[in-house]
Amino acid sequence: MTRDHPNIVVIGSAIHERAILQAIRTLGHERVCFGSDMPFFLMHARLAMYEALLRDFEPEARECVLGGNILRLLEGEKQTLGRTAAAGVSFRP
Repeated sequence: MTRDHPNIVVIGSAIHERAILQAIRTLGHERVCFGSDMPFFLMHARLAMYEALLRDFEPEARECVLGGNILRLLEGEKQTLGRTAAAGVSFRP
């Protein structure tokens, strides 16, 4: 289902490592984000797992999955909120 909707990005939190690799190969590295599984797992251990999973990928793929994708999404959200505020729309109750 996710494959058919290019606007969906997945976060690999509480997901088996094979599923993360499959998501990267199926959806592309631009649509998968690192998930630490905090507070259930140690963040440094999950980061080490992701780094091991991504070792055979190009540096760009590693950078995207380990932080670039979520940064891109958050920057886009920030711009959307800025445009909404400039238009005079408020989210306050």
